[in-house]
Amino acid sequence: MQDKWLEGLLSVDEIKEILENANDALIVLDAKGNFRYCNPLVFKITGYSPEELMGQTFKKVLPQELIPRITQIFQAHVSGNPTPPYETEVICKGGKRIPVEVSTGPLRVKGAVVGVIGVVREISARKKMENGLRESEEKYRTLFESANDFVFVHDTRGNILEANRAMLESCSCTIDEMRTKTVMDITAPEQLALLPELLKSIPPEGEIRFETVGLRKSGEKVLLDVNARIIQYKGKPAVLCVARDVGERRRMEQKLRESEEMLRATLDSTADGVLVVDRKGKVLASNARFAKMWRIPQKLVDTHDDKTLLDFVLSQLTDPQEFISKVQELYSSNRASFDLLQFKDGRVFERFSEPLLDKGKIAGRVWSFTDVTEKKKVEGELRARIKGLEARLGAGKKQ
Repeated sequence: MQDKWLEGLLSVDEIKEILENANDALIVLDAKGNFRYCNPLVFKITGYSPEELMGQTFKKVLPQELIPRITQIFQAHVSGNPTPPYETEVICKGGKRIPVEVSTGPLRVKGAVVGVIGVVREISARKKMENGLRESEEKYRTLFESANDFVFVHDTRGNILEANRAMLESCSCTIDEMRTKTVMDITAPEQLALLPELLKSIPPEGEIRFETVGLRKSGEKVLLDVNARIIQYKGKPAVLCVARDVGERRRMEQKLRESEEMLRATLDSTADGVLVVDRKGKVLASNARFAKMWRIPQKLVDTHDDKTLLDFVLSQLTDPQEFISKVQELYSSNRASFDLLQFKDGRVFERFSEPLLDKGKIAGRVWSFTDVTEKKKVEGELRARIKGLEARLGAGKKQ
């Protein structure tokens, strides 16, 4: 009934016009495999003219290594059997190979198979896209697996879907074992109550960063710094997490704080004023004794303004230019230095300096100042007494 309806609706010429203007290449082969009909798109794709292709075997446009497989499909159709669509390649007139998707089947006339009819679609653009996607997936898979951070993906219910090598090694799990777990299973008990709200707070675009405590298979706890963002995973929303073990870093930071506190306590307890500067004269550290000796107001110390501090110091010296010259001379030197500083108000400081080294390279200078005003005063008085005594002794000898 359908054939009779179509015959009544369209003429042979109208049907042919539809075939000629189809968006896919259409072919008809006889029982021997020779081309009996091709629409214009076939010639456009292959580059052959109708005279070059019509009456020729389909093997003319196939790569040699693919002929056995396609011949087998053709013979199945001639025997009246359908086959699923398949992908193959055809060789154009110039020798270029292009990928195509082919859907073929038996051509029957009055119930008898007289050949094969097929639809051929050029898929070069799709293949290029697929290859690009595959390369991209391989690249990101390599990055995913080689990352030292713990990288994993879980769905919106917390079920773990993927995990990289570092994550699996940390949890002592295989990927199959990991996929049976949820994020709750790898989170320390004291953090569980916070986890749902954290996951809800991830914006649709962007990420959140937080610290939590992870739980290894052995029960060992791990302090983690986590970045989480929403992604599409196999067509569904999921959460990508990148976690870093920061436990060792925190322990090192604590040791550094303790070391700095010990150094600060040592500096503040010494009787000398200590100043540490970099190669450009920027103040890196100083102790309270330094500020007190130089009578620097705490407000000025807190500004960390190197120029203002230097101007304040220079204003107190009898020879500020000599002070600056000595400083500039020593910045690029690796030798130690010792001299005296004279103040306008009569104070006298001993100044000792040695280079600050970082991996063998000069990184700045360490300056140590000792107030020797009383010492120099006593030494002066002692010299005066000795001189007076020598004068009296000399006068007695003359008599």
